[in-house]
Amino acid sequence: MNNVRKIISEYGDILKNISWSQVVPISLLPYSKEKIKESIKIILMFLKKRGELTEEIKNHLEVSYMQLSLFVDDNDAKIVEKSFGFVNNIENSSLEEFISNVKNTPLKNDEMAKLIVEKSLRQGEILLKEIKDFQKKLNNYL
Repeated sequence: MNNVRKIISEYGDILKNISWSQVVPISLLPYSKEKIKESIKIILMFLKKRGELTEEIKNHLEVSYMQLSLFVDDNDAKIVEKSFGFVNNIENSSLEEFISNVKNTPLKNDEMAKLIVEKSLRQGEILLKEIKDFQKKLNNYL
């Protein structure tokens, strides 16, 4: 369990330095996406079984799970950084505002950047569904 806590703690440290408004080079992840996803699920099970899974913790872990979608191939992250001037300048925007900006902002250089960001957003939706489905199963078993 200590290793799981370490994985989540190190991943959390990375998340503190990013925002919804950017994709991030996958090389910044301290562990593989699969290892982090597995660790989040283990923590959810552990806390649920002990009766310590609050709504706040559950929501935080769901968002952390979904934010794995922000980590993209390093080259893709560079393409996005070069193409979207607004990406690093949006602070405290909601996911909806960010999606709207992606869809409504003309690209400076590259259609590929838009595709990369849209793929990341779709992946985030998939991950959110995945973690919510996991929690439904967890609720049925515990």
